[in-house]
Amino acid sequence: MPTELAQDLQLATPEFMETLAHFVFARERDLQQVVFGAAGILGWACRYHTYDSRRSPSGFPDAVFVRAPRVLFVEFKMPRGRLTKDQERWRDELCTSPGVEYYVWRPIDWMSGEILNRQASASAIS
Repeated sequence: MPTELAQDLQLATPEFMETLAHFVFARERDLQQVVFGAAGILGWACRYHTYDSRRSPSGFPDAVFVRAPRVLFVEFKMPRGRLTKDQERWRDELCTSPGVEYYVWRPIDWMSGEILNRQASASAIS
């Protein structure tokens, strides 16, 4: 049965997977909790999440993960969520910094395995 389900999911359309992701992760916080849990299991000893964004610089990413030699800055968004101008400014600056990885992760990225692939990798994936 699990094998059949896995095969069915591999054949699923992107639209179906996005709908499924929406039900699995009803809120951005749900996705964050799963990603932080996986990060701990995968050895990301240093994990930071902005608890109250009102006390952080405007647009600063939601999370930072550190596992030498990698540093990931992550903005979590729901399927239709868009970066604000301040978030775009942070993204642009961080993306020009050597050794820094920046991602916008959505529920579909978890469902597709993209997030786990990035977290499990020993180095940045192009």
